[in-house]
Amino acid sequence: MNLVSLYKNSTPINVLRDSGYSNANFDILSSRLRYTDQDAMSHDLPDKKALFRSDNGELLGVHGKNYKAVSHKEMIDSARNVLERSDLDLADMKESIQVNDSGTMCYVQHDIPSHKVETPDGDTSALQLLHINSTNGVWPYQASVGSLQSACLNKQVFLKGTAGIYKRRHTNSLDIDSGARMINNTVNVLVHENEVWCQWAGSKTSQKTAMNIFAEASNCKPAKEFINNPDFSRIISEQGMGELFEAVENSKGRTNTSFMYLATRWKGYKNTLGHNYWAVYNTLTDWSTHFIDSNRNKAAVDINTKYIQRTESVRKALDYFPTQLAA
Repeated sequence: MNLVSLYKNSTPINVLRDSGYSNANFDILSSRLRYTDQDAMSHDLPDKKALFRSDNGELLGVHGKNYKAVSHKEMIDSARNVLERSDLDLADMKESIQVNDSGTMCYVQHDIPSHKVETPDGDTSALQLLHINSTNGVWPYQASVGSLQSACLNKQVFLKGTAGIYKRRHTNSLDIDSGARMINNTVNVLVHENEVWCQWAGSKTSQKTAMNIFAEASNCKPAKEFINNPDFSRIISEQGMGELFEAVENSKGRTNTSFMYLATRWKGYKNTLGHNYWAVYNTLTDWSTHFIDSNRNKAAVDINTKYIQRTESVRKALDYFPTQLAA
């Protein structure tokens, strides 16, 4: 008897299933905790549990008894299952699975080139789905929707509150199937986001506003202080941006290099796209996608950890865009 799949996307998803889980091919087990004191007395910790890998026994984290562990394989299965059940065109789809060395962090990314829109500057941006999971507290379980801009390869960050973002801590409220079901709305989300981008392209912004947004995204306090100086506009008009750059360079901290990157890239985007919020947005997504800090020898998953953290910073910075633009 021949079995007929109920889902139109079963064939491409079965190809992914047959490929396995890459370095995420292990289960997450738990055990109660016990310690021995200086008098050789054993003590149980009933409110704590240890998580460890099923393949090599390596410790993945220590958490409270109510912590809800999700294995990386469960996350990958969930991402694949919802794609199988969706109406998306999965032609030429690509899957990428990354796990850090200890196995505590994992993400799975799906690029779907068949679903794309034309951006305000004439480029194209294709749908991209990302699921992330960790057992070390670095990030909660999260499923999100974005897109990849073709010409510059910037990963577009979608607004908070869209149907394309599901984020939960590892507690009883975590429901990975609920988080995955939002994928069925992704095409409409992409269209809506592009409408917002077009509004941004037609909305002018000032140098001061742009710098303030970059300072917020990079959490650069020296830049914030300088920009909020009542004489900021006069100083920039008379002496140029060099004064602001010098104030940032004379301070300390990693976020200074982030701000310098943003401010430098802004020059190119505003000249190409104009003094508008679309240029500000592209500067932000350039930074979240392409910025590399001083440690260039990090593993791919560690680099993407930084990318995900910067993406969250960009989403927060979008709160400083005029609210009517995102209506």
